[in-house]
Amino acid sequence: MRLPDHLDIAGWQVPVVPDENPEQFGEFRSAPAPHIKCHPKLDKMMTAHTLLHEAIHAISEMHGLDLSECQVRTLEMHVGALIRDNPKLTRALMHPE
Repeated sequence: MRLPDHLDIAGWQVPVVPDENPEQFGEFRSAPAPHIKCHPKLDKMMTAHTLLHEAIHAISEMHGLDLSECQVRTLEMHVGALIRDNPKLTRALMHPE
């Protein structure tokens, strides 16, 4: 999957930058400016889950939720499944008219 240039998160355009660090799939960083690092050679599903996971970290930090890694991982898995397993819901969110 080609990485998007950015993700729109909580009113911010958060850049997505490739990072080939073999130690991790992705990372959200708030300093010096918010951005998400993502390994560019992941398969489509892993890239999507990594971006969702890091977006949840970003939301947590931007809103002072202080979610643990376990909580972020749980939300990533279940929100991803909710989107994937409910195409009518996904279409309604994408096209509310």
